Amino acid sequence: MLSIFLGISLSFATISIERSKLLNNLLDATKKHQYVNFYGLSGMGKTFLIKILAKKKPVIYLHWSKHSIHEQIDNVVLSNNKLVVIDNYNERSLGVLKKGFPELMRYRLIIVSQQKIPEIVNIECVPFSDDEAIGLAKVLLPNESTSQLSLLIKQLAGYPYYIVAFCKFIKESGTFNLERLRTVLKDHSASEFLDHNSNVSKAVGSKIVSSLI
Repeated sequence: MLSIFLGISLSFATISIERSKLLNNLLDATKKHQYVNFYGLSGMGKTFLIKILAKKKPVIYLHWSKHSIHEQIDNVVLSNNKLVVIDNYNERSLGVLKKGFPELMRYRLIIVSQQKIPEIVNIECVPFSDDEAIGLAKVLLPNESTSQLSLLIKQLAGYPYYIVAFCKFIKESGTFNLERLRTVLKDHSASEFLDHNSNVSKAVGSKIVSSLI
């Protein structure tokens, strides 16, 4: 999303924020229910959290695609001892999965999507708490004060993708500072950043970047 027009590659790989409460909620849900929907906006850190979960429990990872998922299934050994994660599921219900891939329905599934799937238990990947978001921003802007970063985080609604994108942009551009970014952000509300229509969210980010360049 943002990386397309910011010209940067975003990665959480060097950031050690594990969001333990959210991760524990997800793990608890998988123990109680066969199918769990882990949903949230693009860039909220869902896949990153799944990778952390995979270090704690055996996981089989599948990327949703009607055209290639059969091939992916053929290349893994499905087991009742492992969670099966289906990432980037973009269907509105389980119907397509049940009809097209019934062999998967025998296993414990975590279905990762942007939209809530109504038929099953849902765990939302929510925006970062203040402490989580400050920790994230500090990795990228270690010389900025906590008070200044806290103000930025409130303007960005704790949305990790935007926090990383704009902090990296500040760090790498050298042409503007945190204060200037915060001034531009005053014209935008938190609801714009957290809009479930990714095109709206992308348009907001693009407009902000254009005003900074």
